[in-house]
Amino acid sequence: MYNKVFYETSHKSDKHLNRYIKHLGDAMVPWSPESEFALLDADCRAWYESLPASLQFTPDAIYIRKDTSQLGALCVLHCAHYQTICDLYRLGAPALYKLRAAFDFPPEQHEFLKHLQQVLFDAARALATIVGQTAHHGPRMLADSWLPTITYDSCRIIVYHLTQILDPREESTKSLILTTIPLLRSNIAALKSMGSLNAIANTLVS
Repeated sequence: MYNKVFYETSHKSDKHLNRYIKHLGDAMVPWSPESEFALLDADCRAWYESLPASLQFTPDAIYIRKDTSQLGALCVLHCAHYQTICDLYRLGAPALYKLRAAFDFPPEQHEFLKHLQQVLFDAARALATIVGQTAHHGPRMLADSWLPTITYDSCRIIVYHLTQILDPREESTKSLILTTIPLLRSNIAALKSMGSLNAIANTLVS
């Protein structure tokens, strides 16, 4: 039942998001409280925060869903949320996504731009954590054909943030790199395990 509700809600959200991303030239500046960006962001977060405890990605929920052969669906549920956040917050990394109508952030919106970049990075790390924890329960839990692409995108965002947004020579960045490398390795291991289930994973892992 929750799969049906989720996919209906997700499809509606994706439709609105895709329309927004394709027409950025006609959109309000994202730092405006009344902007399309702000509305989509609020809708996405409100939906995620409304999930009952049984659908949250917690050790108890993982145990229950694995026991009922629903762990893969739980993984996709949460990955879909964070992938949507990545799609929305890509505004902060126009070079990575080659946005055709990227916003020009004036100096006074520098902090807002940094916020976009940080949320994008955090969402990519959350994706890696969810996929990695799911992978511990066996590759068949990662059978959904969408997961290789999500996992690969997580890697791209993480590497881009650490090498293009931050200065890799700074000590704070070096420390962050050390704590983030395990997530990249986890993503690569997950892609390798998905190779037996989805041929595209073998291409993406290289």
